[in-house]
Amino acid sequence: GKTWLAVHWAHQNIDQFPDGQLYLNLRGFDPSGSPVPREIALHGLLRALGLPPAAVPMHLDTQVGLYRSLTAGKRILVVLDNARDTTQIEPLLPGSPTCAVLVTSRHRLAGLLTTHGAVPLALDVLNRGDAHHLMSACLGSDRVDAESQAVQALLDQCAGLPLALSIVIARAARHRALPLADLAEELLDADTRLDALSTGDGNANLRAVFSCSHQALDEDLAEVLELVALAPGPDIGVPAAAALIDRPRGQTRMLLGKLEDAHLVQPGAQGRYRMHDLIRLYATEVAGHRSAETRTGALRRLVEFYVHTAYAADRLLRPHSPPIRLHRPTGPGPAAGFDTADAGLSWLHNEHACLLAVHRFAAEQGWHTAVWQLADALDTFHHQRGLRTANLAMWRAAAAAAEALSDPAVQLLAQRDLGRACSAAGRHDEALAHLGRALAIAEQTGDTGGQAYTYLAVAWAWELIGDDHLAAEYSERARRLFQQARTAAWEAVALNEVGWYAARMGSFDRARRHCEQSLRMFRRLGNPVGEAATLDGLGYVAYRTGRYPEAVEYYQATLTLYRRLGNSHAEADTLDRLAETYAAAGLPERARRVWRSALGLYLSQHRPADVQRLRGQLAADEQEPGTVAVGHGAYRRQRLDASESWSINS
Repeated sequence: GKTWLAVHWAHQNIDQFPDGQLYLNLRGFDPSGSPVPREIALHGLLRALGLPPAAVPMHLDTQVGLYRSLTAGKRILVVLDNARDTTQIEPLLPGSPTCAVLVTSRHRLAGLLTTHGAVPLALDVLNRGDAHHLMSACLGSDRVDAESQAVQALLDQCAGLPLALSIVIARAARHRALPLADLAEELLDADTRLDALSTGDGNANLRAVFSCSHQALDEDLAEVLELVALAPGPDIGVPAAAALIDRPRGQTRMLLGKLEDAHLVQPGAQGRYRMHDLIRLYATEVAGHRSAETRTGALRRLVEFYVHTAYAADRLLRPHSPPIRLHRPTGPGPAAGFDTADAGLSWLHNEHACLLAVHRFAAEQGWHTAVWQLADALDTFHHQRGLRTANLAMWRAAAAAAEALSDPAVQLLAQRDLGRACSAAGRHDEALAHLGRALAIAEQTGDTGGQAYTYLAVAWAWELIGDDHLAAEYSERARRLFQQARTAAWEAVALNEVGWYAARMGSFDRARRHCEQSLRMFRRLGNPVGEAATLDGLGYVAYRTGRYPEAVEYYQATLTLYRRLGNSHAEADTLDRLAETYAAAGLPERARRVWRSALGLYLSQHRPADVQRLRGQLAADEQEPGTVAVGHGAYRRQRLDASESWSINS
């Protein structure tokens, strides 16, 4: 793409350089040979300026002086293509300001920027529209339109890389009878994709071109490139990369900067780095020459980094839950600390795609402890963000890992949390089956704490199914066990649940007593998560008993806490209930405003059922102001037990 652009620009601007245009391929990264020496390059330029062979000096300094004399005062464009480094370029620069120089290189050539005032232009890959246009222009729109599905697959596999696209186009043009679907199928297999991206010419062979960039790296930098390519996930941050390559973070940042200068990685937001899919494929391929010990050790350090750091973030989201015991890391302590819960939430958000990829990788490798610990560390974040599908997938893998570990405590946790994940996803039969297994394990091992907590999960499952009486029965069982164990923190949770189910069944005085007692306990314990859930329940009781100003106060206090905690999923539900309260109180304008805020959150959280329901509510309210669908909020209450867990030591 670099050469195409430079030559295209030169042709478009030929009139600006009436004294001539010079082009020289410096072969800085040429599969067929070594970079052109400076003396040979200058010899070629002097010959192009009309100097006979015998008149070209032998020594470099003399060549430079003559070259600059011949170009002085003239309007000449010099295109120096495929430069290796600044040292190769400097003698080839004319001394006259009337001349212009275009340099292309796979390196950034920082020396030209700092000492010669060069203006850098970094080229990204082609966007999808431009890539499609290029293919249509070269192969003909009829052929491209006739196999649109295959063309889309080819564009996916080339990922906008101009050289890859040009190779595909060249192969398709040379074999007109070859269906594009056959070519797309050939590129679909990662094991053969680089072979398919070759025309037989060394300069049109993607593997050979990448090889030149790879060979230009010193051994240390080459290893960094290969290990980063092995890392699961779409990109990587400096702390994670430092754990992967086992270097201090400052040195890691410097090494990634060198790879960026060589255009082998690309910088992203928040100090992250990504690698083009085809470069990653090549680097992964050549990483095979590293020992299995080197590769496995690096990936274990990376997984440990994510487990420890996700756990550190999770501790700030649920500081009142008992800790779990993590394995000591094999590296020099990879976990990043966080000063605030917001910082932990931000890290979880930025790293979420990588965390999911690392979890899948750990499951594939059979690293069972990491699998269940990552699921546990992300559970609160997933519930707060409404990421039900991701949470369910993680807990399915965690349950399988727990079975492989044959640890009853881990099996209890995994079965219980898989049951909760199934409940949240609407898979009620599965939820009850997994929760039943969790209860059986708790009873067999005499784990009354685990049994009590599982009762709360069972209560929620029956609530979602629609049986409030069974839900109330199980929450009361949990309350009694917690009270017997004198576990105040969990007794407060259970009291809140008992109050909630009493409210759902219309026993509002009983509900208020239990919730107010729970609220006092949560405040005494300093548990804002429990406090928010209980305030929300008290708001519901006040709403159902017609005390609308009191309900508004409770809901607003709930929203303040949920926003401070970063719990946008629960915030949306409370906004919804606050809007219902405003509507019931005869304040339709306020209700619509709050409903729109809730709708925005539901849309961002990909909650289609809630979006559809709320749009219907807003439409009905527009036609007949004050229309309220009473009781919706009761089925959307954020469960307190979604953000807590029992202690597991492994």
